[in-house]
Amino acid sequence: KGLLAATGIAEIKTGNAATLGTDPASTIIGMFHSVPSAVAQNGVWLMNRKTLGALRALKDSNGRFIMVDPITEGMPSTLLGRPIVEAIDMPDIAANAYPIMFGDLQGYRIVDRIGLSVQRNPYVLDIKGLVRFTARRRVAADVSSPDRFLKLKVAAESPCGSHPTSSQSRTAEIRLCACARPCGPPSACITLMTFANFPKVSPSAISA
Repeated sequence: KGLLAATGIAEIKTGNAATLGTDPASTIIGMFHSVPSAVAQNGVWLMNRKTLGALRALKDSNGRFIMVDPITEGMPSTLLGRPIVEAIDMPDIAANAYPIMFGDLQGYRIVDRIGLSVQRNPYVLDIKGLVRFTARRRVAADVSSPDRFLKLKVAAESPCGSHPTSSQSRTAEIRLCACARPCGPPSACITLMTFANFPKVSPSAISA
């Protein structure tokens, strides 16, 4: 199972239904600082080439570019100091898409389901004086630690005061609330998170 199909990964919304929002640089910076330090120190950014191009012109509040090209040949470009992995399977910036993901890839496991087997076939290519070897190996993969990842969703924020409740569907989410007044507890405006198929967790317990 791929990263985008995995359940339990928290998300941040862009604040706009079809774009990265009015201040995408602040959204990206907020996304980076929403993960624990241990994740940030080992994390990488995942996005496709089109999204990468859209981020190259972004600057922080001091006018500095948040993306930096490498000064050493062969090194990756960095976003807020962390490497960028250009992944062709990541979607473009579009409504309800997840064009950017940040996380520690150690939270994604690839395991062997069937060991490597090799079969020798001296007959098929015998007329050419060759021997064919057929190798077979089966693997599986899934997210083992969803808390090591965070994804950006192109979607508008829900109105102020409409944080998910226990009676609503609990989907993993982190909201960066930029409203003028608090939406409930102050901590909820920064890291309100709920998890699908998990017991209800209060915002105060998460932010502690």
